Amino acid sequence: MSIRYQHLAISVIAVCLIFTAHAGACDLASLEELSSRKDSLTAALVNEVYEHVDTACTRNARYAELLNPLLFMVFQEHTATAVDTFATLDHFTRHLILRELENPIDPTTETEKILTKVENLPGRSRSSKRIAHALKRSAQH
Repeated sequence: MSIRYQHLAISVIAVCLIFTAHAGACDLASLEELSSRKDSLTAALVNEVYEHVDTACTRNARYAELLNPLLFMVFQEHTATAVDTFATLDHFTRHLILRELENPIDPTTETEKILTKVENLPGRSRSSKRIAHALKRSAQH
């Protein structure tokens, strides 16, 4: 094996080890607690939900089961706050949220209603357009 491929193999192993170490650190307890309060979700909790969006946890099935419905609840109940706050997030977090919105876990999720709320926000921002696009893709599934 050439030196170049050895370096590549070592890099891949290092990334896997870092990902595996971090994946175990996903804060499931906090997500479960937020999920238990989702019926009384306030606008102030939108930031708290967003703080738990962790791109390193995407392969954790339980994490996705908890996060996905919470994101839909946030957009359903506090659309304007969710969209405005979305715009302040880093690129990777926004990308993960959009991917979650494209793929609702709960088949009873009313993506059309959320889409209507997003589209009816005054002053259609780039963020609201991206969110609306993700919700439209969701409706196509």
